[in-house]
Amino acid sequence: MANKIIAILIGLMVLMLVPMALAEDTNTNTDINPNMEVSVDSNITPNDEREARTMLSPYGAEVRMLQLEKSVTRNILLGNAVLQVITKNHADSNIIEAENILNSLEMLLEEVKTTPTDGDKNILVQTFVELKKEARTLSTDFKKQTQNLITSQDRKEIMTQVKEIDQNQLKNINNSIKEIVKTFNAEKIKEKFNSMGIKNEEMIGRIRNGDMNLKEIKEYALKEFKDMNVMEKKQIAAKMRNDSIKKIIEQREITQKMIKNLRETLMNNIQKRTENLNNWIERKAIDANANGDFNRAQRLTDQSERLQQIIERMEDRNGGRRQ
Repeated sequence: MANKIIAILIGLMVLMLVPMALAEDTNTNTDINPNMEVSVDSNITPNDEREARTMLSPYGAEVRMLQLEKSVTRNILLGNAVLQVITKNHADSNIIEAENILNSLEMLLEEVKTTPTDGDKNILVQTFVELKKEARTLSTDFKKQTQNLITSQDRKEIMTQVKEIDQNQLKNINNSIKEIVKTFNAEKIKEKFNSMGIKNEEMIGRIRNGDMNLKEIKEYALKEFKDMNVMEKKQIAAKMRNDSIKKIIEQREITQKMIKNLRETLMNNIQKRTENLNNWIERKAIDANANGDFNRAQRLTDQSERLQQIIERMEDRNGGRRQ
């Protein structure tokens, strides 16, 4: 019986510590992908559900929002590299719509950076998923606009710049993510250990400093379990199981609320962002002029003129109605 309880505890411990491994994965998979079809990405995947569950934990929301910020920032830097290569090697190409999509991504990035990570978790999870799905949709649209304008030689040039982006231009945000992940992991383990009656502030401090790995934490917990009597082990196993079920139910309730009108919400958000792009471009053009970047200011002005044509076409496709 004692061995069976320990086996249950080991299984529950693995589930308990899974968010630690998830938190270390900083790729939210919104990169520009040549194999993705152009469509509004409104499906809720198992990964979306895992991320939603992580956001319910202390510091989990900060981790996920920073990961999204990193992913969108990378896509913008990559998109700029693509447009620079096209402009240099294929000067006659029409890239206005691609530039406007990239501007929409920059607008979205500003929203990601200013989204508060405290408050109602239901609202925060929904906002996170909407921003992530919109980022992926815009990135896919950008790919559609540019994939036929670049050659295999262009791609080699772009990939050279991608290495620079990954190694240097994302360094600060990578460091921020790593630090918050450490805090997230420490708080998560502390919360679970407290519920099991395990107190060890020194160990929590080591996790916060990144000085303990998952294997070491599991070994420590198992050692503590072995010193408990059978009744204590049964109580802890039951509590861990109930807590796990409770959180899964809570997360599923949030997910169900998101699914209901997600596609319609995303389509409206993308259209509204396009309609607001003119004001955003005008503001950026003023900033570019003030900073002496007159070429960018002129490009933004040209985009503003073309943008109105895009909005008119969108309205035509919607029967002359704005959503």
